[in-house]
Amino acid sequence: MERLYTEANSTLAKIEALAFVTKQGTDIKETMNKFILFVIALPTVSCLPSHEFKPSGPSDLRSACPEITSDFWTLKNPSDFDLHTLSEHNFIDVSLTRTDIAFGDNLVLNETLLTQMIETSADAAVLTWKDMVEHNKRDIVAAQIAFFQLTFGSWSGGVPLDVVQSIFGREKMPESYTHRIIPITLPEFLIFKKGSCVLETLRNQLIVLKKPHLALSSPMLR
Repeated sequence: MERLYTEANSTLAKIEALAFVTKQGTDIKETMNKFILFVIALPTVSCLPSHEFKPSGPSDLRSACPEITSDFWTLKNPSDFDLHTLSEHNFIDVSLTRTDIAFGDNLVLNETLLTQMIETSADAAVLTWKDMVEHNKRDIVAAQIAFFQLTFGSWSGGVPLDVVQSIFGREKMPESYTHRIIPITLPEFLIFKKGSCVLETLRNQLIVLKKPHLALSSPMLR
């Protein structure tokens, strides 16, 4: 089940990393097609003064980054499915800053989870993929980490904590955000995704050499 959970989680992690799935979780195939177009169009996106950020109200249901959930394309077919049917423990039900549905509200920001993630920063300045792995020890979602760091940070520098706080905490595109000069390419993403996963696997293997009893509890070694 843990292996299935990791693989299934990685499938949606590419779009979850940018919070592109609406909190209602409807029409995932439609959303994935929109996400592909979003990534292609990202270098040309601009913010106009007539579209200032508006904080979510008590009755609003937003993704963690509502400003990028624009409607690019509509696709309807019988194979569309909803996240409502996938809120199952150890399968899709996972988030960096939201509580699992088994514990109640899985839509609203969990301040404790956000604080824990920020506090894993090794230098209290940026959040790197290594820090995010430390925050989420049980299962490592390399795709989610790769997209988040490459989009809002840099390959080696990580993501500034003010950006993390803005995206996950205030549900707002950070004021300091600027487009990359060179757009993210699929090869770059795959290299980063594979590299972070391999490095973490090696780290776990070194831990097991020192503490063999951890071998059975590490999903990365199965």
